Amino acid sequence: MSTYVAKKVSLDVIRECRGNNCSCFTNKGYYIQYQNGNVDSMLFVCEDCYNAYYKSKCTIGSFDEEEYQHSVRRQRYYEGNPSLRRFLRQFHKGMRLTRIACVLLSILLVSAFCLKEQPQFRNDYPQHEINLEINSNIHGLESISVQFQSILEQITKVITHDRGKKDD
Repeated sequence: MSTYVAKKVSLDVIRECRGNNCSCFTNKGYYIQYQNGNVDSMLFVCEDCYNAYYKSKCTIGSFDEEEYQHSVRRQRYYEGNPSLRRFLRQFHKGMRLTRIACVLLSILLVSAFCLKEQPQFRNDYPQHEINLEINSNIHGLESISVQFQSILEQITKVITHDRGKKDD
């Protein structure tokens, strides 16, 4: 059976409420511990979300919330040289402006091309004509016809074989 245990807290830092579609930032609220079999978790909600959604489900109690909280690491942009951070920030801003300028320039060039050339969409496509000329001036065409003629003569000799009386 699942159990909800609530603990009222006043934090040193402002946290985001994890209630239903709330996402407000506050330092006063409730930690709610949820336990169900193998699942054991905790969430932080503001007082308004607690009164609206969780008050009827929870019992007020005490638990060790540090067991659920992970150590907050410093963000990478807090580390390093401040002048390097400023340079990187300006570099990213410059890259963003360059991308915007490229997009605007390409839109401007496409619109200028469309105004100058006035392209239109084709609905009907022209029929292509095929021009084919047969080259009858092939070198060796006579020799091929002579070879076909000799093959034809050999076939007729085989068909009209005169029983070996003549030399073939």
